[in-house]
Amino acid sequence: MRTNYVGHDDMYKKNKAAGQAGWDPAEISEEVIKQFQELFTHESIPQACRLLELGCGAGNLSVGFARLGYQVTGVDIAPSAIEWGKGESY
Repeated sequence: MRTNYVGHDDMYKKNKAAGQAGWDPAEISEEVIKQFQELFTHESIPQACRLLELGCGAGNLSVGFARLGYQVTGVDIAPSAIEWGKGESY
């Protein structure tokens, strides 16, 4: 499967212009964060550690994990997504 990276950047521009919080609507990201919260309560998962989010987009999930106390680094190939994430506070 080939990925259209230029298309990803265009999608971020459209989503930002439409007032969305990132690639997915914020409600979906919050639900995913809740699911990860449940996973991270398992005794074998460190409660304070570093996370690397590949394909972080505008950083919705990265910010959510940071709020849970994790030290997060997000990486994305779309320049618009990175700039969007730098300028937003969630």
